[in-house]
Amino acid sequence: GAHRPHHPAAVSCGEGPTMIPRSALLAWTLAASSLASHGAHPVSAALASALVDAALANPLVATDAGIRTTLAIEVALVWLEGHNDLNPNGYNDGGASACAFQVFLPHSARTLEGWTADELRHDARKCATVGVRLIKASVERGPRDCELCLDARGRDTAEARRLRAQRVGLAKRLIHEVRLEAE
Repeated sequence: GAHRPHHPAAVSCGEGPTMIPRSALLAWTLAASSLASHGAHPVSAALASALVDAALANPLVATDAGIRTTLAIEVALVWLEGHNDLNPNGYNDGGASACAFQVFLPHSARTLEGWTADELRHDARKCATVGVRLIKASVERGPRDCELCLDARGRDTAEARRLRAQRVGLAKRLIHEVRLEAE
């Protein structure tokens, strides 16, 4: 498909210029990850910081809404894929997936950035950078009605659509229920 510089309509939280302070985004990320995990296991401060920096560096759209949407999708994926851990124990791919986003890197593959699975498992910034790149690629290349299908399964399938609904549903919930405190 054609390049579509938009954030998923299903997760959109409005438009506007980029003016949210980083500290407010960091507080929002910690609160959102706590809500996502039902208070059981929010992300570490280091991972939260990396998620914020990745969203600021490469948002779906360069507006406050685009940054917040990117961050909400990141938080949803990190909870649903990695249970808010930078190095979760994968259970269904023989250890081929790496970091909180469960980036699939079989047979010593590297990311487009040149990073190994082990690097992603131990470097929150590398993990978040790759996670946001994959989110954007899925949104830009996926079907209009299933923006995160490519992230979920690499192609548009019934399972990808089910996973996408779960992920987008959580991201929307985080945007609507977690208050962003601007300073």
